[in-house]
Amino acid sequence: MKNMFKMMGVALLAGAMLFTACKKDEETTNNGNVTPTPAIAVTFGGTSWSCDEVMDCENLSGDLVKFDIYKDAAAQIASVQFVCKAAVDTYGFANSDYYAVYFDGTSMYDTPAADGSIVVSAFDAQAKTISGTISAAFGEKALAVTLTNAKWDLVI
Repeated sequence: MKNMFKMMGVALLAGAMLFTACKKDEETTNNGNVTPTPAIAVTFGGTSWSCDEVMDCENLSGDLVKFDIYKDAAAQIASVQFVCKAAVDTYGFANSDYYAVYFDGTSMYDTPAADGSIVVSAFDAQAKTISGTISAAFGEKALAVTLTNAKWDLVI
């Protein structure tokens, strides 16, 4: 009888293990925190920064939209401004109204090479999010921006 209770206890534990939910664990860093993808990642001339802060967005004439991204909006240091349409597409800088500008806190880089572009891979006007990449060269300095569901506020 004693053995039967032990067997029933083992069977109960085994049964409980069968019905325990298992799910894939999220990727974590060494300290156990989840490593999120930043909404905005910027590299300019070998210097990188990222932020999850909201961008400013302004409707311009026609169907053009201007976005402003700030490393630190309060301090007004390091920012990217770009203009494209509010739609999924590739917007080249050559002979167009599309452009990107970089401000490093002291100098403004506002004449990108003609082979630069803005690639909008996702645009959601309802959720106010944009995903895509920006590639531009300002002389010897290259600009690379990755937007991953970056949110914006509308400025009029």
